[in-house]
Amino acid sequence: MKHRMLSHALLKVAFFAAAGRAEAKGLDPSLWDTIPTGRPGFVPMDLPQAPERLSEKVPALKKLSFTMDPAFIPTHAYEKGAGKVGLVYTCRGGFVDVGHLRKSMDWTAYIHAQLIRALREGKSSFEFQGKEPSVFRVELDPPLAWKVLTPDQREEAAASFAPQTAAFLAYGMLSWHEVITWYGWSVTYVITERTSAFSYEDNFSNLMGAQVAARAIANPTLPYNEAANEQLAKDFAELVPQSEAVAHKAFARVKGNWWVGNRPLMAKSILKREVNLGFETPIVPWRVSGLEECEGSDAATLSPDLPASWIRLTIDPRTPQLKKLYGKGKIPARLNWPEDVLTTIEPIRQSILKDIGPAAFDR
Repeated sequence: MKHRMLSHALLKVAFFAAAGRAEAKGLDPSLWDTIPTGRPGFVPMDLPQAPERLSEKVPALKKLSFTMDPAFIPTHAYEKGAGKVGLVYTCRGGFVDVGHLRKSMDWTAYIHAQLIRALREGKSSFEFQGKEPSVFRVELDPPLAWKVLTPDQREEAAASFAPQTAAFLAYGMLSWHEVITWYGWSVTYVITERTSAFSYEDNFSNLMGAQVAARAIANPTLPYNEAANEQLAKDFAELVPQSEAVAHKAFARVKGNWWVGNRPLMAKSILKREVNLGFETPIVPWRVSGLEECEGSDAATLSPDLPASWIRLTIDPRTPQLKKLYGKGKIPARLNWPEDVLTTIEPIRQSILKDIGPAAFDR
């Protein structure tokens, strides 16, 4: 049924293509083989602020913060991972990790380029890999309606579904990162990333970044970086971003409840977790109550979407730490996104309950 519905949609796109093409731009082809630069995420907690008199004498101390000025949000560039990162508090989206958001944007743009290339060349699959050991494989099984389209009609049709499909695939990659870091994988193999795995702002930030990038890619007139910054400014404005001073105020209000201590890598420094990936119910951001700056604001919710059901993401885990989940020698050779990844969520939820307790999910 899904193939039949999509076939009808593809034929409709092809019919209207003659009225004028509105192709999605995406990355410049010169960057299609440039894998995204790594961007840091942040543990959602505040750092001790230096006394004002001391920071006046040592200006560098003013920069010892995980927060960032939202004015720097629309400074994104795919090349070399440009763009300031940090935590921004928003009235409608709670804390947003701009590092996670930019990483998600980059991978959405990169995957979109690989998807367009594969569609043009008639490939049945392509693979990509980040810093994680896992290999991600995208499999394409187009319906008959796709095969009878001319190259121009395919370009027009791809513009209608490829950006959001790339966002869905990138969100799968970033969600998988949360899974394997919860079970002990770390990019350094020394410093644990479990402290911030599935922290309360991760899923919202990851999905928002992917969807911002999809909308930027779909912009038919602007080069990608310009479109990305225009979309970032628009989407963040809708979330009502607040100053760094308000971000510190928000962190102070939930200290001891959402986070504790002053060392980001301290075990159990983050007391709240969010494991909802948005499939059964939308992702609802964690918002700090009682902030006068945000009085009367409502929550912005997010849900993932897969426009093209014939494009599938599978994962080759290659992560020995997953034996804690599956058992020694029983790690699957292949997992499907999202079905198989979603089966890991309940064991993670139970593990969080054991480690932190029921309060981990109480808002």
